[in-house]
Amino acid sequence: MIRYTVPFLFALIFALAACDDESSFAPRATRDSSDDTRSSSSRTKFFSSESEECDDCEDEYSSSSEDSSNSEHILIDTICGNLWCGSRHDYRARIGIDTGANLSGYWFVFNDTPDSGASKIIWPVEMEAEEGVGAFDPVIDYCEGICGRFVLDKGAMNFDPYVGIAFNVAGPSAGDTDIPANVDVSEWEGLCIAYYLDMRAYFQLWPGENDGDVPQYTLPASDTGTILNIPWSDFRQAGWGRRTLSGPEVAKGLVAIRIMIQAKTGDKGTFNIKTIGRYNI
Repeated sequence: MIRYTVPFLFALIFALAACDDESSFAPRATRDSSDDTRSSSSRTKFFSSESEECDDCEDEYSSSSEDSSNSEHILIDTICGNLWCGSRHDYRARIGIDTGANLSGYWFVFNDTPDSGASKIIWPVEMEAEEGVGAFDPVIDYCEGICGRFVLDKGAMNFDPYVGIAFNVAGPSAGDTDIPANVDVSEWEGLCIAYYLDMRAYFQLWPGENDGDVPQYTLPASDTGTILNIPWSDFRQAGWGRRTLSGPEVAKGLVAIRIMIQAKTGDKGTFNIKTIGRYNI
C-alpha cells in the first residue's frame, strides 16, 4: 500500500497518476477497542449546525483557519478516479462491465438491520430510497461525493454494529435479479480511493457467497482527506471466517466494492467518499 500525505506537493503528482479520469474503464471485522479509531478533530461536517439530527455538527470545513488546509481540500475534492468520481457527478461507477440489465455501478446502503442491529446513516439531503437507479443522485450532487453522518447501534446483536455503502461491479446475474454477478477485474491490479472519515473504515472486496470475513483494507480516519493506492495483495481477511480468501483471488470473481464502518454502539461521525479508481502507479 502506498499512502500519500496531502500537505506535500508530490502527493498531487502521484495521486493524479493513481486516480486518472482519463483512464479506461454478515460482515464482522474485528476491532480492538483500545485502538484509536477516530480522527483527532473533524473539519469534514456536512450538515447545518441547526439540524435537529446533528446539533453538534459544523458546516463543511468551517472550523479550518489554516491557509494550508485549502490546498489540501482542493486536491482531495477535485481528483477523479477512473471508476467513480463524486466531483464529476458520476451517478454510477464506470465499470465498463454489465450483465445486460444496465444495473452495474449503482450505490446502495447496507447495515446491521438483518442481524437485529439499528445502525443508520443520516443523509444531508432528502432521499427517496437507499438503493436503486437514481437513489443517490441528490447526495452525490450535494456532496460531490457520497457523504453522511453514521450512528452505530448494536440493538440486539452480540457483536459490534456496522453500516456502509457499496456498489455491484457487474449488476445482477443473467436470469436472476436477486443474485449479483461476479466478474474478473484482476487486471485493475488494485484500487485507489480518496476520502474524509471521522473514524476508520474497512474497504472491502466482496465475492459471491461468503461468511462475511472478506479481504479488506483498513482506511485510517482522516479529517483533512487521504488518498490511498492499494494493490490487491494488501486486501486481507480479519481471520475469523471459515474460508480463506486473498485479495488477488477475490479480484478474479468480484461481486461488489464496499466501504464499511464498524465500531462500538453509540459511536457516530461523518464521512465523505470522493472517488474510487483502479490501482495505477
